[in-house]
Amino acid sequence: MISMFIPTKHEAEISAYTLPKFRKQGYFKKLLTNAVNELRRFNISDILFVSEKTSISGRKVLRALDAKYEHTEYFMRFNKAGYVSMDTYRLEYRKAELKDLEKTISTSMKIFNDSYEDSKGLLEKCFGTETREQYLALLNHEIIGIGSVNLEGEDVSIFGLGLISEYRGKGYGKELLHLMIDNLLLRGRTDLTIVVNSENINALGLYQQTGFQIDVAYEYYRKRVSELCPLIGD
Repeated sequence: MISMFIPTKHEAEISAYTLPKFRKQGYFKKLLTNAVNELRRFNISDILFVSEKTSISGRKVLRALDAKYEHTEYFMRFNKAGYVSMDTYRLEYRKAELKDLEKTISTSMKIFNDSYEDSKGLLEKCFGTETREQYLALLNHEIIGIGSVNLEGEDVSIFGLGLISEYRGKGYGKELLHLMIDNLLLRGRTDLTIVVNSENINALGLYQQTGFQIDVAYEYYRKRVSELCPLIGD
């Protein structure tokens, strides 16, 4: 099995799994070849391979592909027993509407330093998908932060959470995360997840203080699509 997530027009995240008894028989190579051919059709230049940190077989494959380690992310799960809601909030919190799209794109670009096209592509998925919701954090009626949730399945994933730089370090990020959690708990959703880069110490600390615990660590390895072609015989 191989799966692809394409967050931008430049790169695709790939994860794969082969049952132990079918390994070393060329199945992964065949799947990867098909994936690479598909990415070439759409001029996607880079692949980020995603592997569990504890996977020995995964590391062997990535070494064989000469993929370069880039970063580690923690997949975290919410433990309601470790959560204490806040008494008061300075922020206004509301669900974004289609009329907010352009302002939300502008805010996302400021937060994540993404291009207009990449920000628009990601946010349009939130506005156009029934299982995704986009939220805004406002201070004095101005948007200073955003956050998204994916309600598909039993788990609810919180993602795309961030503040404009000048509002960081003032407790607004903590408020926004609490507001998102409070809203989900009121709707009866307690199985919450979030992902954080292991090097983002501030965010990791905030999530742990808010009741999230590390469940799995995933390592990301980068490889140019053009460099893979000779390795898979294309």
